[in-house]
Amino acid sequence: MEIYNNPADYKGKEWDELLKEMDAKDIKRTWRSAYRRIGKLAAQPARDALASAIRHGSAMAKNIRVRVWSKGFGFSVTVKPHGKQGYYKRSQDGKEKPVTMWAQEGTADRYERHGGKSVFKTADGFKTMKGNWTGKMKGYHFLEASEKQGPAIVEREMFTALEKETEKRLRKLGWI
Repeated sequence: MEIYNNPADYKGKEWDELLKEMDAKDIKRTWRSAYRRIGKLAAQPARDALASAIRHGSAMAKNIRVRVWSKGFGFSVTVKPHGKQGYYKRSQDGKEKPVTMWAQEGTADRYERHGGKSVFKTADGFKTMKGNWTGKMKGYHFLEASEKQGPAIVEREMFTALEKETEKRLRKLGWI
């Protein structure tokens, strides 16, 4: 195989020769790296929508994360917590809560909890004791911004991201 020093020289036949030198694991790593790069771009519209919709939204925007699939090829943009990611540290008590997930979908009506029995018997039957209503959070649905703009971003950036990641992987393997 000939050695080319300039990555711009890899076109057509030369590019195919380089790809033949990579094994299946290197190709999969390259695809995953490319999807990670594109996922960051696809998640940006959701981060911008969250930052403009909610107070402290810019601090919560880091909880919108990209999940690259381990089997097969692809990625998803999600707000579901995983490990230490996806939690927002509240300023009032320092506890970490999945506020970003609640802001995406909204929450049901919430009430205060009472200790002891919450069901009691009256003359006309059983009644349930509820606490004071503490509110509910409306859904902001900021991931819809990524759903709308994401396919166009993937189409526009996929080839360049894959090309950059392939060159990076081949450079790491010592072929470039």
